Amino acid sequence: RYEVNPFHFGAVLDACAKTCTWTNALQLLRTMTQSRMESNTITYSAAMSACGKASEWEQALQFFSIMLRNQVESNVITFSALISACEKVGEWERGLHLLASMVRSEVELNTVTCSAAISACGKGGQWEKALQLFSETAKSRVERNTIMFNAALSAYEKGSEWEKTLCLLGMMARNKMEMDAISFNAAIAACEESGKWAKAVELCSAMTQNKVKLEIFTFSAAISACGKGSNWEKACHLFSRMARSRVEANTTTFNATISACEKSSEWKRALHLLSAMAWNKVQSDRISWNAVMSACEKASRWEKALYLWDVQDRINSNANSITFSVAISACGKGCEWERALHLHSLMVQREVESNATIFNALISACEKGNDWTKALKVFDGLAGRKLESKKIYVNEVISASTNG
Repeated sequence: RYEVNPFHFGAVLDACAKTCTWTNALQLLRTMTQSRMESNTITYSAAMSACGKASEWEQALQFFSIMLRNQVESNVITFSALISACEKVGEWERGLHLLASMVRSEVELNTVTCSAAISACGKGGQWEKALQLFSETAKSRVERNTIMFNAALSAYEKGSEWEKTLCLLGMMARNKMEMDAISFNAAIAACEESGKWAKAVELCSAMTQNKVKLEIFTFSAAISACGKGSNWEKACHLFSRMARSRVEANTTTFNATISACEKSSEWKRALHLLSAMAWNKVQSDRISWNAVMSACEKASRWEKALYLWDVQDRINSNANSITFSVAISACGKGCEWERALHLHSLMVQREVESNATIFNALISACEKGNDWTKALKVFDGLAGRKLESKKIYVNEVISASTNG
């Protein structure tokens, strides 16, 4: 008769960990208990790893509690599985608590545990704690590899600390460490958040020099950075480079490029990109349409903006306050005050929340149509609303009544 032992259970639990099937791991541990077979450090660690990969960090901690109650010794593998489980959901406080428990239990810290704790801090928005932990690893014997640097880079990126990400990349280069797409992408994303388009473009060039493939995320972040820096030409250049790099554009990259054109009122290019989305069978969304409409409105191409309004409204009818704001502003530029009022009525009907920008645009449309009675009526509708820019409202109403 073939006898099953803890080693066999450990192997199956390890397979559960690799496939993220934590419920099977739980059942196996129960089977071991019912068979009066003693679980060991390996089996518990494998079960915790399965929970972690399935983002079931609370279940992983429950296994750890059972392990302690059964007086099973924990080791670096156990803590690595636990901290990694916490890292996946950004449970940074738990992660740091477990790291402190390792020190108290005299379990030696390693690259995996420290990297996971740094990453947990980053995902939890605690980039300063990530920085502190990363600095402390320099004083210990823990090896700082690409994974750990990437965890720190990602933490700084979430805090928009672009200068710190560049410092870390420089440190990696000086130490002749491998910099991969994760390393560069984190730095580019940090630059994008801060609108440092020139640095983002430089990092794209550095990726090419280091023979690191530029990914869809790379292009999207760099293009977005150019847009924030009002450099639509560079954004379009990067977009064109995607095709040469054999990277297929998606909705995010199209939207980033269209938004870059919109900020500079490049309405023709924005329209061309919207058409290209259809040609390439890339799904356009509300962001796409709003940006193209806004580009036309900013360039005083109000007819185009209103035509786009009609088309997108027929396609999906999911206009938000931005869509209505742009359309009403376009009406103002075309002295289409009646249509502006109709759009506002449609907003109310669809229960789309209004804001200061929309009321300014609406009153401005009435003012340009020399209809001060309608402007006053809209202004009266502001009673009881906590909206900003009341001074602008008053100015527009006074202008309308004067012209009338």
